[in-house]
Amino acid sequence: MVQSHRSWILARYPDGIPVPADFELREMAVPAPAPGQVRVRVIYLSMDPAPRMRMDPKPRMGPPLPLGSVVIGRGAGIVEETASAAHKVGDLVTGELGWQEQAVLDAQALQSIARTTPLSYALGVLASSGLTAYFTLREGQARSGQTVLVSAAAGSVGLAACQIASILECRVIACAHGEEQLRFLSTRLQLDAVIDDTAPTFARALEQAAGSGIDLFLDSVGGALHDAVMERLSVAGRAILYGFISAYNAAAGTEPQYGRLYQVIKRRAHLQGFLLGDHAAAFPQALEQLTHWIRAGKLRSFEAITEGFEYVPEAFARLFGEATPGKHLVRISPDPTISPQEKETIP
Repeated sequence: MVQSHRSWILARYPDGIPVPADFELREMAVPAPAPGQVRVRVIYLSMDPAPRMRMDPKPRMGPPLPLGSVVIGRGAGIVEETASAAHKVGDLVTGELGWQEQAVLDAQALQSIARTTPLSYALGVLASSGLTAYFTLREGQARSGQTVLVSAAAGSVGLAACQIASILECRVIACAHGEEQLRFLSTRLQLDAVIDDTAPTFARALEQAAGSGIDLFLDSVGGALHDAVMERLSVAGRAILYGFISAYNAAAGTEPQYGRLYQVIKRRAHLQGFLLGDHAAAFPQALEQLTHWIRAGKLRSFEAITEGFEYVPEAFARLFGEATPGKHLVRISPDPTISPQEKETIP
């Protein structure tokens, strides 16, 4: 008997911020695994802004996602059928599972996950979010006593970066927007300053918080925020550019804008682009360190979990507004690693 499942497909290219009408819920057949493949029941879908870059008719970061295809995205799940010796039934795995309830993929495209930490961590603090925070701080040569400014600080990368910078005994300035994000950062983390980057008083607040200058700027936003912070960079300061969410919903083909390059000369600063994949060889050591900090109670995973496959488009769209702080996930089927009484959400 042929199984069927639900998938979200891209119905049209978004015009600006994605809306639910850009996607279509469709019933589809689930193929049996071919030799070397496995079938995975998806448990969590990771809500990340990067797939938005593929939802345009013109290439931006990778080729356009074809209309009518399953929306791309990372997920975590459990192997339920296998035609590969690499994975057995019951294994927990992560990979590019897509917005679908079942995924049939080549076994080598999946990573096995040990049951030593919650499965959801494998999509956040022990995945690209935590790794990006770890390596941007390492590339920026963060050290005790330095002033580090983290943009989009209430997001999954930003929260990890703020915590790791604090572990390294840096002075941490967090930029976010919206009352909920600001309140969360002020009450949940021990930070030196929390600034609303959309407030009319932002420039003055930034000047006061920066003091003698910002030694390291972790920039995932670009645009006006980038320009303002570059004005406050210290002599020989560093800026690590690892995203430009301010331009993700711009017209197709539009490149992010960065001004104030004169400050690089004036302040003898270092401006560096960052791609996480360049550091893949060091992932095992980084994950070991992140896990150590988690077990020591120094690094926490903050998660915002939406329940229900039907709410995936709404959860995705929320990333581009005043999003709830934390790593955004959608749980679409039961997680065997937690009891029914447990509820994973922002601690």
